[in-house]
Amino acid sequence: MVRNYFLFRLLFIGAFLSTLISGLYAQETNSRASGRVISDSNETQVNVTVTIIHEPTQNKYVNLTNKDGYFYFFNLKPGGPYSITFSSVGYETLKKNDLFIHLTGEYFFINNSEIADFTLKKKNIALDEVIINARSDNRNKSGVETIITGTVLKSMPSIGRSFQDYIRLVPQAKVNGEGVMSLAGQNNRFNAFFIDGANNTDIKGTSVNGMNGGQTGAPPVSIESIEEINVLLSPYNVQYGNFTGGSINAITRSGSNETKSSAWYYFRNENLAGRSPQPVEKPNEPGNYYRPRLSTFFNQVFGAWNSGALIKNKLFYFALVERQSESRPQPFNMADYRGNSNQQQLELLSGFIHDTYQYDPGSFLETKDELDATRLNLKLDWNASLKDKFMLSYRYSYASRRTAPRPSGANAISFDNNGIILPSCTHSSSLEWLRFLKPGMNNRLLLTFTNVAEVRKWIGEPFPSVTILDGNGTLSFGSEANTDSNDFKASDLSLFDVFTYIKKKSVYSIGTDINYSAYNLQLLSFFFGAYQFRSLSDFVNIIAPSRLQRAFYQDSRISEKFHTLRSSFFANDEIRLRKNLKLNFGLRLDVNSIVSKPAIDQFFNDTAINIISRYYDLEGARSGKPMDAQWGLSPRFSLHYNLLNQKINLTGGAGIFIGHPINSWTFDVFNSSTGNIDIVPSQFYPDPYNQPTPESLNMDPSNLKGALNLMAKHYKYPSVFRSSFTAEKKLQNNWTISIEGIFTKNIHETVFRNVNILPPTLTSALPDSRNIYSLNSAPTKIPLKSNGINPFSQVMLLANNHGKKGSSYSLSFIIHKQANSFSFNSSYTYGRSNLLFEITGPQTLVLSQWRNMETVNGRNFAPLSTSDNDLRHRITTWISKKINYSKNRTATTISLFYNGQSGSPYSYVYTNSMINDNGKRNENFDLIYIPTTNDLINMSFAPITGSVSYTPQQQKDALNVFIEGDKYLREHRGEFSQRNGARLPFTHIIDLRLQQDFTLKIKDKKVGLTITYDVFNFTNMLNKNWGHTWFLTNDSYPLITFESFISTTTLTPQYQFRPFNGKPWTLQTSTIPGNSARWISQLGIKINLN
Repeated sequence: MVRNYFLFRLLFIGAFLSTLISGLYAQETNSRASGRVISDSNETQVNVTVTIIHEPTQNKYVNLTNKDGYFYFFNLKPGGPYSITFSSVGYETLKKNDLFIHLTGEYFFINNSEIADFTLKKKNIALDEVIINARSDNRNKSGVETIITGTVLKSMPSIGRSFQDYIRLVPQAKVNGEGVMSLAGQNNRFNAFFIDGANNTDIKGTSVNGMNGGQTGAPPVSIESIEEINVLLSPYNVQYGNFTGGSINAITRSGSNETKSSAWYYFRNENLAGRSPQPVEKPNEPGNYYRPRLSTFFNQVFGAWNSGALIKNKLFYFALVERQSESRPQPFNMADYRGNSNQQQLELLSGFIHDTYQYDPGSFLETKDELDATRLNLKLDWNASLKDKFMLSYRYSYASRRTAPRPSGANAISFDNNGIILPSCTHSSSLEWLRFLKPGMNNRLLLTFTNVAEVRKWIGEPFPSVTILDGNGTLSFGSEANTDSNDFKASDLSLFDVFTYIKKKSVYSIGTDINYSAYNLQLLSFFFGAYQFRSLSDFVNIIAPSRLQRAFYQDSRISEKFHTLRSSFFANDEIRLRKNLKLNFGLRLDVNSIVSKPAIDQFFNDTAINIISRYYDLEGARSGKPMDAQWGLSPRFSLHYNLLNQKINLTGGAGIFIGHPINSWTFDVFNSSTGNIDIVPSQFYPDPYNQPTPESLNMDPSNLKGALNLMAKHYKYPSVFRSSFTAEKKLQNNWTISIEGIFTKNIHETVFRNVNILPPTLTSALPDSRNIYSLNSAPTKIPLKSNGINPFSQVMLLANNHGKKGSSYSLSFIIHKQANSFSFNSSYTYGRSNLLFEITGPQTLVLSQWRNMETVNGRNFAPLSTSDNDLRHRITTWISKKINYSKNRTATTISLFYNGQSGSPYSYVYTNSMINDNGKRNENFDLIYIPTTNDLINMSFAPITGSVSYTPQQQKDALNVFIEGDKYLREHRGEFSQRNGARLPFTHIIDLRLQQDFTLKIKDKKVGLTITYDVFNFTNMLNKNWGHTWFLTNDSYPLITFESFISTTTLTPQYQFRPFNGKPWTLQTSTIPGNSARWISQLGIKINLN
């Protein structure tokens, strides 16, 4: 029986090993531990033998104390429990059990207190008098960081079971339910994510949460596999790199000598969600309102893991599989829409499309968000000997999401079939070798490989993408424009090696971090055609569209491939000058390069470059040439000082951090094989596979080049200078208060320039005086051929900001307590962040980054502005109490999490563009001028006619009333609106978890049964008028419409203002847990076998 059982396990592992040809992934991230050994007379103890044992696996480590009495261990498995034994001639042997270590900790923990000093007693003193000095201060941080322990993971309210549910515990984080996790005021895409130390940062750079496969909304690993999450904002040890936001590190479970298993099932449906947070009108019953429930849906997550020993004390395994299936309805309240059309008109539009073109656009009142995911984790740990230890692991993640590319709101409605289907598959694995050469000297080698494949698809039958201008709104239906042809594949190979050597008072670390990546991306936007209509009436009356855009391949290249290389070398010296004083010095060299070369556009290099250079500094950019190799030095320094008598820890540091690029920008530089049609067509072509071509339009393809994206010769990846300080004070009964401050200054930040258009030479009349590029329907391109033709749709330059740089800072006050059955953490943070260009949108293409910026004088003249990630005020409180009874066989845990936060920033903009640097119509990015009362008297407004009419004076009066009722506008009259100058209302949200645990004993095995009930927005469950959250499409509101210029001589603008009731924003209709204004709950059950 035993033989068969062992054979079964070998077959299981053999099957696991056979999957490794798909890829490698998931490094073992290691911890360190140190301490000081003294005698009972306070004498330093030299050459004491220190032995620590990881009890679950009996993994043994041995070292000696140095001349100062200190011992150091590196490359330890995080968690525990550990035992430690001290042996020295003439002294009693000392042993201590139940010790734990955190990922970035320096000392062991016992009962939530650090142990720094160990005191040996002479042999004539009884063993029970042996002294172990627990630190009276809090844990020894290397900078600003947050540790989310297994206890927190088990008790924190979570419905999405994604990383963002836990990262919101970081005081300096700005998090939402969609996965955005901004840290330290930086864009979430500049974070680095590690799972067991292996890089899981989004290879493509388009994921909202910054992880591979993140666009699907699925986590890359099951939360059930994670033991601890560590978030580093300012690590001054230089082996940490490749981020400018924060470094998020997840530590997963490993096997042990004890066989353990766990199985879980979580579900929710429409009966576990609240009613609509606002009344809506009943269908076909005008004036009768009700609060409907969500339509029928069923979401579930289920899985199991098993771990144990294949060979006792030697070879251990951990295996997990999890399935996730979700269908989330997303209703839209037509009462929130401020365009011209009403529900009846849109229903007629839907019928017209179906009857005329035999195409189903889907619902506009409710869209569906569906997710299907599978996750698999396999891990082997081999304790080969006292000197050699190995880890091999593999992860598989597949997720397919059906979703709308953008939610409907006050100014935009998207029909359901305008969404996308995004399947994403990731294979990853890693191999780690820990070599303990001799006491005080060890090496760690890590090899990882990751492979990612994503193929976007459209929903329903293919159809041209259609946008209808609808007054202050837009209507969108048809196949999503960027999905017609969108395939992505990438592979990432990394080598990390660090050698650690202890000598005297120093811990030296030297190492290398090398990453090689290969990318293959196919993107052809608008292949089915993207049409724009002036009005709903034009479309249903089959009047010709106002615009047609369509891309096509110019040659045989339908995909672009390129390779990147990052080589990093680092050296770090940690010096312990005194017991309470430690310094850290480090230097890191990063060399980033693109080892491939794009195709050359000879016409640009021979002719266009000289002409464009008369207007713009191209900074050495040429077609067919990416940036030169970037060499960057990152010096870092930190100081840690303990005021032992006062129980205060002080930590400060400063250094440079070089981040990673957004690889979709690099792809744009390589993607030069497409042509572009941008015309006013004579008709609408409904057949997606029979769209106009250059030949059918009698146009020369050589004059229809697509976008050419250039990279400055000396372009640098993002880098920042960051400094921080922390002060921690330990109070009685394990209470801790602390202050954390962070300051970040951008060194190299990216700027986007459209160098294909003639610079502006016109200026509009006062008081709304700004740059005007052209009086035509689009800006004038720079003539590049002798006949005045410019063949490029755009020429974009990717460069660095050489002017004033962006920055961010935050100051946090934290109070914390951690006990066996009680946890409390509360913080207040104030943070600010500004920058030049924001990373926006799911595509993150170069043109999109340039286009999506709100400005006064045009995107090429964008100044610093408030970031979308600007935090302002944030208050969090997490409290968890566990009540044990029935002789600890039963326990009830109640956990609450409160998040009070300033609303997101937004901008007031014009409908239509006065600046005209990217066209006039459907360009809502010009920041408005906020007129004074006297300005309004002299400003020109065009009358509004139709079903509801307004005279110019009525518009002026209504606009004045609105301005006076808006705090931001009222305080800035006579000024241009600032980008992100206004803010949505402050929000107050409480989440709840109820957990009931039962422990049974069956045949010498402990069986744990846990039932959980999580409620997101418990505030709304308590009262339907509480827990409100808010939404504004694109974080901007087109308050005023720019109609035209009264005179082409004076350039006096003429406006329209359509009065409306209420505020620019609407109540959040999203049903995503963490975003929703209605309560959403989930039931779960888990069984543990130990």
